[in-house]
Amino acid sequence: MLHLAGMGRTRHPAALAAAILVLLTGVGGSCSPERHVEPTPDPAALEDPELRLLVITDLDGYLEPCGCTSRPLGGIDRMSARLQALRDEGVPSLLVMAGNVFFHGAPHGADAARATDQEVMRAQTMRDIINDFEVAAVTPGPLDFAFGVDRFVSLVAETDSPMLAAGVQIEGTEEPVFAPSVTVEVSGIRVALVGLTQLEGEHGARPDRITVDSVLEAGASAIAEADADVVIALVEGDRRFARRVARIDGLDFVVHGGLDEAEAHSPASSDGAAILHAGRQGQGLLVADLRRGQDTWTDVSEWTREEERTHLQGRIESLERRIAAWEADDTTEAADLAAQRRRLASLRGEREALDTPPTVEGGYFRARYEELPPEAPRDSAVSERMGALDRRVNDHNEELFAEWTAEPAAEGAAHYVGSERCGTCHASAAAWWRSHPHGRAYATLVDRHKNFNLSCVGCHVTGYLRPGGSTVTHVDNLQNVGCESCHGPGSMHIAHPSDAAVNVRRSPDESTCLGCHTPEHSDTFQFTAYRQTLLVPGHGRPAN
Repeated sequence: MLHLAGMGRTRHPAALAAAILVLLTGVGGSCSPERHVEPTPDPAALEDPELRLLVITDLDGYLEPCGCTSRPLGGIDRMSARLQALRDEGVPSLLVMAGNVFFHGAPHGADAARATDQEVMRAQTMRDIINDFEVAAVTPGPLDFAFGVDRFVSLVAETDSPMLAAGVQIEGTEEPVFAPSVTVEVSGIRVALVGLTQLEGEHGARPDRITVDSVLEAGASAIAEADADVVIALVEGDRRFARRVARIDGLDFVVHGGLDEAEAHSPASSDGAAILHAGRQGQGLLVADLRRGQDTWTDVSEWTREEERTHLQGRIESLERRIAAWEADDTTEAADLAAQRRRLASLRGEREALDTPPTVEGGYFRARYEELPPEAPRDSAVSERMGALDRRVNDHNEELFAEWTAEPAAEGAAHYVGSERCGTCHASAAAWWRSHPHGRAYATLVDRHKNFNLSCVGCHVTGYLRPGGSTVTHVDNLQNVGCESCHGPGSMHIAHPSDAAVNVRRSPDESTCLGCHTPEHSDTFQFTAYRQTLLVPGHGRPAN
């Protein structure tokens, strides 16, 4: 039951030592406890919230979503508008962030060295926008160091929000970059924020010059010493790490970044603090309205209740099917069948109990996740900043990569010739292609000043970075997703159109498409169904 009781403040050495012992030995609760959630009470029966917690996790440096998805979610301009609207509702609010903030690694189709300038410009714009958000505190992730520790330190130097990471130091800096905690006051409520981050990338590696010394113990000490009404841990790490943090005595909430999962999770408990997660890449934010009580917190979130209903319904339906099979089996013991029927009745009772308002003793919180859909209002000032960045990046890359050409095709190998050359013989197919989104792909970038953007151009041209193909600036006759994107470079086919040995691919397989049609960029893509849309008269079928 997500009813967090017995969470009194612990502020003395003996209790601190006990808390650390629990963390080190793993004693204090199952890694995956069963969760039962009481239903949401009538809002009229609860006192108004006194604090609103606004949560962003794993922003990953995303200013906006890829526009190629069916329903692109997010956008820092939409986030800005929504934050302002929530604050305008009058509930005292506190915004926090956990997980990767500035970077998400090298963009598609370029190595880190070539991507550095573009990524740093984007991170600087992100920093300036976040400064306007008035974030109370941030706990970063390992990708924030993807372009070097010095660059991270430079970004932080002009970031208004404190960076929290208990037990973490950066060697070679004059002043500490991280603080273990910070306490802020919101309308008379003192809130302590403590940062705990693993800062582990692939295979557990940490950035150079980063030293990590007993993070859990340092975090437990900061929590024990906090003189506050509400204590919140900003965590970057895996689920096991977050659960261990949640069991530290004296902690009320855990904001969990570092999962890198698009779907936000409803509040969870691990025999301790409630764990809050808000998805990734700015696709939405979590809103939690709080009212304090006597050292207990009850989750009254409709979100939690609906997920618990769905979970219970799945268990009920599964057990109903098994009972029906057992009833049809003459070898089933009557006592066993009766036990399973009692179990089914118990599950149904749990589901029905979700419709009964709980008794809230002490404090409560109501959390919800708000997606940022394409139709969500935008902050025009932030949109202008984003547009200015696009133009700046475009101009910079056009000049920087002016001499960057693709490696020539090997001697005797085919090279790219462009779709117009294909059209000299395949006129019907070429005419159809020009009206297809593939045939207009490059123009969509030009219209948005992104045609020299390393994150975009690779999927809007033909033969990108392939031998005899295109680069970010040298696209020439290879603009758009042309014939050779699917059928391969065509020079040898043009020279010997009847020679089967040098013919192009007549029927591309799925792997040809998956380089660009990823879940992030093409969420509804299904190869078999999509392929059928490409088989038209003159292209895969006889011309009319």
